[in-house]
Amino acid sequence: MNKRSWFRQLERELTAQGVQKDERKEVLNYYNEMYRDKLEDGWTEREVLREFGFPEDVADSVHGDGRRERRRIEYRESYRDDYDSYSERPRRRKKRRGVVGTVLKVFFSVILCVVLIACMIAFFLTHIAVTIAGIAIIIAAFTLLGESMGAFIMVIGSGLAVMAIGGMIQCLGQLSGKCFKRIVKGRA
Repeated sequence: MNKRSWFRQLERELTAQGVQKDERKEVLNYYNEMYRDKLEDGWTEREVLREFGFPEDVADSVHGDGRRERRRIEYRESYRDDYDSYSERPRRRKKRRGVVGTVLKVFFSVILCVVLIACMIAFFLTHIAVTIAGIAIIIAAFTLLGESMGAFIMVIGSGLAVMAIGGMIQCLGQLSGKCFKRIVKGRA
């Protein structure tokens, strides 16, 4: 519902309740002025109309003959739907997951956890193996020390590079561990 339809409905309600033309004009001018003032104060159209309420309730308060209780519920509900759409934060419906959906979620969560644990173990063992291989290459380089200085430096460099790769594998293992913790805590 926008401003124009709200004011049109208010005028219809006032007319239906037998409010005289002068008094109707006065009420409409009063709400129009309030509407402008609230807009100048930074309110949105939605907020102003929500503050005013239902046009029929405003007309009842002006006329004051107790028609509010006698009004048909279906009629009022049609406007309630309009105003519910004006709420600042839409109501979130709780997602209902059936038995199959819950079972699938648990199943895939378990599979994901098993895969991540396997990855962590694989990264850890690979890190250990590659680091030991790098140390073995560096130790083997000392056997070449007497033969050629160039070969010695090249083999030492290769051993250090292999150890650096082992460090990178360790970082990947730690990253998969953090992912596992997030999934277990439910923040993934």
